[in-house]
Amino acid sequence: MASSKSIGLGSRILLAAVASLFFSVTTLTFASSNTAEKLLGILKAKKIITAEEYQSLADDIAEEKAAQKADVRKLRFKEALAEEGKEKQKEEAKTEIKAKFKDGITWESADKSTSISANGRIQLDYRNYGGADAIDADTFDVRRAYLGVKGKFYNDYSFLVQADFSSATGGLALDEAWFNIAWWKPVQFRIGQFKMPMTLEDLTSDLFIDFQERSLINAQLPGKERGAMVWGEPKLGVNYALAVSTGQGKNVNDVNNSVDGNDVIGRVAVNFAQLADYKNAVFHLGGSFSDGTIPVTTLTSGRSESRGITFFNTATFTGTDVDRTRGALEAAVAWGPVKFQTEYFNENYQGNSAVGVNYDRDIDIYYVSTSWLITGEKYADAYSGGVFGRLRPKANFKPGAGGLGALELGLRHTNCDAGDFKTTNAVGTGVLTGSGTTTTATNKADSWSLGLKWIVNPNTQLSVNYVDTNFDTPVVITPGAPGGATSTSNERAFNFRAQFDF
Repeated sequence: MASSKSIGLGSRILLAAVASLFFSVTTLTFASSNTAEKLLGILKAKKIITAEEYQSLADDIAEEKAAQKADVRKLRFKEALAEEGKEKQKEEAKTEIKAKFKDGITWESADKSTSISANGRIQLDYRNYGGADAIDADTFDVRRAYLGVKGKFYNDYSFLVQADFSSATGGLALDEAWFNIAWWKPVQFRIGQFKMPMTLEDLTSDLFIDFQERSLINAQLPGKERGAMVWGEPKLGVNYALAVSTGQGKNVNDVNNSVDGNDVIGRVAVNFAQLADYKNAVFHLGGSFSDGTIPVTTLTSGRSESRGITFFNTATFTGTDVDRTRGALEAAVAWGPVKFQTEYFNENYQGNSAVGVNYDRDIDIYYVSTSWLITGEKYADAYSGGVFGRLRPKANFKPGAGGLGALELGLRHTNCDAGDFKTTNAVGTGVLTGSGTTTTATNKADSWSLGLKWIVNPNTQLSVNYVDTNFDTPVVITPGAPGGATSTSNERAFNFRAQFDF
């Protein structure tokens, strides 16, 4: 009997010890307070613990429960603050502007949706025409000196404002000023003064053309005019543009009172190599057109590719307006470091002179050229959006560092035939005439250009061009050159250029 009591007492002591250990563990491990309260009730009912012990432990559980709730609230508050901080950092990062250098200095937001940069270029030329008996004077020239600002906002909106400090008038002139909306890449909208979409060579920046000057086609093209355009790239390798312009050239508003006075200009270009995913090649084919009505006071002229003699010039038309249409075909094939490029251009003038004589005059010009990157760069790497862009040397030239830069050799042949414009044409129907010091002009010219270009780094170029131009009939200049020459059937020139852009 004593033994039974002794065992019962020992069991109660053991159970009490286990219960105490359990409560300690549950407190440390944050066990469910409801479970602990139920266990206390069982221990109290079995009289393993007293009512006082029960109440004391129940109070401890209640306090622990309240403390746990407070800790959870604190933890959740800290987590909420941390998450809020992360979101704030993300928002601040989107609007943070950082400067970076790539072909110039650009300030850009972290998410790249907004950027602004200063851009500019300078082209310094020296032209030599072969001695004192040459018609043209040797000269130094600031060919171009541009400075501007371009930017992008919220990914979809971009702009460019650029001034020309080398204006022929000797003052400051606006070169480009446009605003572009790109809600959809295949269909974008541009308005302002910008390069009209006509011919591969003209749309290629003067920074990246194969020779120092564009071909004889360039003088007949719209160039930069005021207007509006829809354009885009619906598929990689396919580009189009359709514009309406004043048809009056740069920095001139429409002065034509005709209802159809504006020019409609369009271009489509396809790079079949991109369509076929050939990375090292360009198989480019395109065409462009222009149609509009221009005032009879509009003149057309042609200057040699060495910027020497103005060999072609017409008198003004008479009557009312002149219907002018222009069309061009373009092709370029590049494989690795070799490129072939050609374009054909036709310009037609139709109208009725003041005395009722109908006229229909054409100008036909074409060029073929080939270029070779001696140092092995690839033309396909510089092709994008239907034009050729910046060439990057494999290794920039730096004295003592071993880099050579890039070397490019080019040859071009150009032929201009404006034979419909003659001195014997009826007045007001497209008469060949002199202008300025060119007292006698010609209507046909043939030109060869040989060029060597050294691309020191992506932003710096040095080049030399030899240009040999032959005229169908002698061009007469009055007064003549210092050596006494007054006419020539040929112009030979060496042109040198130092170029930098950012």
